[in-house]
Amino acid sequence: MEIEWDDKYLTGNKKIDEQHKQFIIFINDVQKKAAALSDGESVSRLELQIAVNKFVNFALYHFAEEEILLIKCGCLKCKEHILTHDNYKKILQECNDKINHNWQTEDLKWFHEMCSFVQKYYIEHIQKGHDDGFLDCIRDEE
Repeated sequence: MEIEWDDKYLTGNKKIDEQHKQFIIFINDVQKKAAALSDGESVSRLELQIAVNKFVNFALYHFAEEEILLIKCGCLKCKEHILTHDNYKKILQECNDKINHNWQTEDLKWFHEMCSFVQKYYIEHIQKGHDDGFLDCIRDEE
């Protein structure tokens, strides 16, 4: 299932909001590959690698950018938010490593699980950022 952009995800920071929109594009691309595999369509290992690598690399870049803003604005709870990023980075790196090494075409269960996790995490992470006020402090930061 694709994620659609919703203005409730807006942080008020143009740079971060654009990155969140791009994040959705990459998540949806990976999700499309997973859906195609589920439907028995042929998706090459290279296509999967490219989609996952783009997503993971962008996620790592985005987290670094967001963390700089959180620290810069003096967010009192930014350490907790950064720790959440750290946990997510580890999972993303494991997925990236798995798709690039020692992966069998038949072993797709982990790929579907990754797609579901990524989608769920993204929505929950942004919502938690709003609920806990993490994202409020970056509203006008550039």
